[in-house]
Amino acid sequence: MGGDRELILLTAELLTISASAAEALVCSCPSHVSRRAFFRGLSDGEYCHPALTRVGRLRLRAMFKLHILMSEECFDIARDPMGWGELQRYLIEVLDGRIRETFVAVFLDARHQFIASEILFVGSIDSACVHQRVVLTRALSHHAVSIVVAHNHPSGSLIPSDADIETTRKLARCLKLVDIALADHVIVASGRCQSLRNLGFV
Repeated sequence: MGGDRELILLTAELLTISASAAEALVCSCPSHVSRRAFFRGLSDGEYCHPALTRVGRLRLRAMFKLHILMSEECFDIARDPMGWGELQRYLIEVLDGRIRETFVAVFLDARHQFIASEILFVGSIDSACVHQRVVLTRALSHHAVSIVVAHNHPSGSLIPSDADIETTRKLARCLKLVDIALADHVIVASGRCQSLRNLGFV
């Protein structure tokens, strides 16, 4: 209960609304939706609430963007090869809680260090169309030697679909033609990650 009270007060401060309005907003979160997904949905316009103004929505969007930028800054400071734990935390920050399937690419140099990250495709609640040519073009523009791609499953399942596996194989073949390695394809759901490399599909 104490955590809920803190969340309500922080929400009120962030959105510059009264504590009672913030409480009503927080309590309107559907029981089957995580808090992260709810607030991300509010920031993206997927959810609405009378207490949330246009400025409040922009503040929420800025908050999520700041979290992602600060995560990327950690990679710049470290200047070390990206580890699995760091990658998981970053991808959860970028993808977890999104209501629509979102496909992101993380571009890496020859030392497996972070160059950049881009959201390339946004789809529906259960699918996102991935175009290999777009991924390849962006990888070449960043002079990437390898890339990690990832997408979320709003359903909460970490099990790759047949389409996920087929997309992974096609993308790996496409990138290999220009000597860019597909280091991994990661599924993000419910604050967890699943590596298709670890499952033997990369």
